[in-house]
Amino acid sequence: MSELQDYEITERVALLKKLRKALLTQRDKFRRYLEVLEHQEKDILEQDTAKLEAHAELEQAIVREIYSVQKVIDPLSELYRMAYPERRGDIPEIEASLVNLRQRVVERNRENQELLR
Repeated sequence: MSELQDYEITERVALLKKLRKALLTQRDKFRRYLEVLEHQEKDILEQDTAKLEAHAELEQAIVREIYSVQKVIDPLSELYRMAYPERRGDIPEIEASLVNLRQRVVERNRENQELLR
């Protein structure tokens, strides 16, 4: 196996930093979304339509942000997989926590939808 050139190492480090930052940003967006859904549940139970409307608008904004960040993550993840087939660093842990958060958001959203019915 040939040694990596300095520029290749620099490129890989930059890739890891960009991907890590994007994943952490995405994780923060999902955490925020989960918080909104938790507050939304309270407002559903209290039948506060004004707050529910505000939550719906905030929810839409957060979802747009999540999709926007995902557009950055997808190509970076592909480059990461090609550069690091053995999945190095803390990227796998961050990805796993992001998957967990997504599942919690989906579950909470489903619960809120059922409460609204």
